[in-house]
Amino acid sequence: MPRRAHAPAARTAAVTVALTALSLGSLAAAQADESPAPVTADDTTTIEARTVEFGGVSFVDVLANDRSVNDDDLEICRVRAPRRGLSVAEVGVGGSFEIQSPAGGVSVGGGSVGSDGSVEEGARESIAVLPWANRAGTFTFTYWACDTEHLTPATVTVTVTRTPQVTVRKADRPGRLRFTNPRANRAVVLYAGPGQEPPYGRVGLAPRSSETRRVEFRKVVWVAISPRTGEPLASGIVRGIRLPGSANRSGDVAPGAESELTARMLRAWRSAHPRP
Repeated sequence: MPRRAHAPAARTAAVTVALTALSLGSLAAAQADESPAPVTADDTTTIEARTVEFGGVSFVDVLANDRSVNDDDLEICRVRAPRRGLSVAEVGVGGSFEIQSPAGGVSVGGGSVGSDGSVEEGARESIAVLPWANRAGTFTFTYWACDTEHLTPATVTVTVTRTPQVTVRKADRPGRLRFTNPRANRAVVLYAGPGQEPPYGRVGLAPRSSETRRVEFRKVVWVAISPRTGEPLASGIVRGIRLPGSANRSGDVAPGAESELTARMLRAWRSAHPRP
């Protein structure tokens, strides 16, 4: 009986081996072409609870110590905020952002994009943070830096320090108030008695300084303002001011009138000092 030929099986095996080798080679090539993930580093920063920018918002340049092995541009693709105590939001390359405030409002940054749509060379995304209260605390959150293919997480630790507040208190001498600014930035205090019309009293305070002024009301409403941004820093009312002799002027602040007088002083300041 003639021997059966096995050439077709041999050819099939050879083709299978060749296809397998081709598949393994393609896989190896694909793996060789895959770019490495971004390299991130954890961040640690300390901020004041109440800055004068954007109603208390601070900014963390989290991408400053991150890098792409292939020199790709990195972006912030995801942020996981703390459960309580600190609001966070991504800030675009042009500086625009929206962040939820503790009271439910939204602070908005308009950014610094030029009229032609250009941004500053080397600008990069960052993260805005807003403490919920003016008290000390430590908070952590996670963000993910990404290129065109990968996301890499990193942890940010934010230490919040309490911001010292501008104060207005009765001085030792009759008819005198002491205005104190313990902050690291200048402050302006506007003050007025019940029913007083503009011009209101005004005290400019250098960083970490105090001044004493004479007043002619037993009760004075005041508001402290950042001269750089127009943001209100603090407000209040001083009662029971002892006045000398005939200079004593009566008058009280009716319920609700304190906030209205504060609002009028703020409007007067912003009207005289419009922001560009």
